[in-house]
Amino acid sequence: MKKKLIKIGNSFGITLEKPILQLLKITPKTELDVVTDGHRLIIEPSHKFKEAVRRTSEKYSLTFKKLAK
Repeated sequence: MKKKLIKIGNSFGITLEKPILQLLKITPKTELDVVTDGHRLIIEPSHKFKEAVRRTSEKYSLTFKKLAK
């Protein structure tokens, strides 16, 4: 799929079609990570918060169980 940048104020943007947004479960409120490897622009949903919650849950699962009692 080829895309062109569109002017948005003093910046430029790219439009993403609804099927792509639905496939990636991206909504207007979804935070996106934008990175580059020097040759490509990589845009993906940010999973930092979910990953932090998962790690915390794994690390402290016993403590959380005790607190729940």
